[in-house]
Amino acid sequence: VKAVTVEQMELLVAEIVDRAAYYQSVGFDGIVLHCAYAYNILAKFLCPETNLRVDDYGGCIENRARLLLAVLDRVRERGGKRFYIELQISGDCMSEDELVRFAHHCEGRADVLQLRLMDMDGSHETTFNYDGKSTPEPLHFAEVIKQSGAKILVAPNGGFHEPCRNEQWLAEGKADLIAMARPFIADPQYGQKIAEGRVEDIVPCLYCNKCHDRVKGMWMSACRVNPRMGIAHRLPIMSATASGAHKKVAMIGGGPAGMRAALLAAERGHAVTLFEQSGMLGGQLRHADHAAFKWALRDYKDYLIAQIARTPGIEVRLNTC
Repeated sequence: VKAVTVEQMELLVAEIVDRAAYYQSVGFDGIVLHCAYAYNILAKFLCPETNLRVDDYGGCIENRARLLLAVLDRVRERGGKRFYIELQISGDCMSEDELVRFAHHCEGRADVLQLRLMDMDGSHETTFNYDGKSTPEPLHFAEVIKQSGAKILVAPNGGFHEPCRNEQWLAEGKADLIAMARPFIADPQYGQKIAEGRVEDIVPCLYCNKCHDRVKGMWMSACRVNPRMGIAHRLPIMSATASGAHKKVAMIGGGPAGMRAALLAAERGHAVTLFEQSGMLGGQLRHADHAAFKWALRDYKDYLIAQIARTPGIEVRLNTC
C-alpha cells in the first residue's frame, strides 16, 4: 500500500468538484459527501486509525481534515452559497475535542454535519443490538457540538425512528435536525402523518435492514412492511386497479397477512369481515411478545391490531372457525 500523493489528492478534489457541478447543472440543489465508517479515502484521512501519515495531512485533526476541507472549499466556490452541502461523518472516529474543532472548521463550508457511528451495524440498528428505548449514541455527538457553539447544523442519524422522542430532543436543543431513511422506506407518508397529527398511523419499521440487502434479480432491495417499495412504478401493470364496485369481503385468518389484506380491502371501500379461529389477532407474531429481541415485530403486530380496531368497515369475529 502506497500513501496517496498530493497530486492524486488534487485529482480527487477536481473529480468531486466536477461531479458536484454536473449534478447542479441537471437540477440538483446540493450533494451529500459520505465520509463515515472510514469507508472511502476522505473518511480514511479523518480517522487516526487509518491515517498514519507524518506530513501535513496526518497527525492533528486540522491536518487529517485538510483534504476534506479542500473539497468543501472547492465545491462551495464552484456551486455558490445556495448549493447545499451535507457532510456525513462518524462522530466517534475522533476525540470529542477533535470533533468540536472539526465542526468549527466546517462552519461556512458545509450546511449540515450528519453524525453517525464508526460501526456500520451500530448506525443501522437491528433488534439484536438496539432495544428501541435507549438514546441513540449519535445524539451525544450532536449535543457536544451544539454546546460548543459551532455555527453549523448538526443531524444525528441511526435509530431515530420515534417521532415524539425526536421532537423532544429537538426541543431540548440537543440537535438541529434528525436524519433518517428507514422510517420513510417503511412508510413514505411518515412526515405527512406527523404533520397531520397522525403519529399512531405511522407504519413501524422492523429494523430488519432488508432495505439494505443487495438482492440479485429485478429489485435491488425490498421492505418487509412496505411491499410497494422499489416497485411503485410497476404496480399499474402488475396489479388490478380498484374497480369502484364495493363488495363484501371475507378475510380468513387474523395474522399479519390477513390483517394487512383486510386493511387494504377496507381502504378500497369494501366491507370486510375478518375471521380468526383463536381469541386474539396477531397470528404467529404473537410469539414476539415473549422474546425481547423481537420487540419491533411486537410493535408491528400491535400497530396492525390497532389499525384494524380504528378502521371503519372492518368487522372482527374471533373464536370463529
